[in-house]
Amino acid sequence: MGIGGGLTGKGAHLAIVDDPVKDRQDAESPARRAAVWDWYRAVLRTRLMPGGAIVLVMTRWSPDDLAGRLLDEMHSGTGEAWDILRLPALAEEADPLNRAPGAALWPQAFPEPELARIRLAIGAREWGALYQQSPVPAEGTLFQTGMINVQSAAPAGGQTVRRWDLAATRHSTGRNADWTVGVKLSRLPDGRFCVLDVTRLRGDPSQVEATLLATAAQDGPATRIILPQDPGQAGVAQARYLTGRLAGYQVKTVRETGDKATRAAPFAAQVNAGNVLAVRAPWTPNFLEELAAFPGGGHDDQVDAAAGAFTALTDATPLPRFAPDFLARI
Repeated sequence: MGIGGGLTGKGAHLAIVDDPVKDRQDAESPARRAAVWDWYRAVLRTRLMPGGAIVLVMTRWSPDDLAGRLLDEMHSGTGEAWDILRLPALAEEADPLNRAPGAALWPQAFPEPELARIRLAIGAREWGALYQQSPVPAEGTLFQTGMINVQSAAPAGGQTVRRWDLAATRHSTGRNADWTVGVKLSRLPDGRFCVLDVTRLRGDPSQVEATLLATAAQDGPATRIILPQDPGQAGVAQARYLTGRLAGYQVKTVRETGDKATRAAPFAAQVNAGNVLAVRAPWTPNFLEELAAFPGGGHDDQVDAAAGAFTALTDATPLPRFAPDFLARI
């Protein structure tokens, strides 16, 4: 059933939601996405009987669609558990049908050469949405997210940092509240950068502290931790307290200066040059969408944390500069 159809005042034991948005234009409208989300929470979910089930079938036009928001809540621990069936036209790692990566889903009708022609004809965004169920955000004004190579696993080696952006608002303030975000970034031996992980939550100070400690234990002592220090005595006290709680790890606090777009520009330059990779994971679509929307999007916490991680890595080992005589010989 679509929005507004198929529901009476009675409870439902099985609710089937079939394409709550009709096309990309609908999916790219923030107002339409918000309307679908409100309808799901206020109408559909409230009519489900205990022990009932919801089946959601949809084309993933946007990382912020209904499926994306439900998965986001599930992975953050604030929502319900879902069983996910995703059958991409070309198999990826850990394929549910045990296909080898790159194998066609229906080779009798759409063999791999034909899928390659389709992909070339329709472009990356339509291919991701219609054939792979992996939505690709539109290009932003600062970050050309299409230049980020998303891989199933990160290359080995390199230095790593986890840079945190601590939210000033709590989860209880609603969906538009800021996120506390920790971006783990590595600088690979060949000079490129790889986004290894994005941890984010909306929580009170005790939940944020618990997440910082758990993430540090998961990352290990080799990963440097960068914490922001807000101006004023409260910011100093918070930074000192968290540093103490993270005893045994490499922790550094930094004071941020300048506007967010200026701080993000050096990282964006590396993204746009094709020097940034990202690991394919549940957080990846939301991360790419936020980069694509920056600086005009509703949130910039992941951008700020990623830019801070990049600065920490390049401050430790600056990017190479070529001497004039070397340039003259090229």
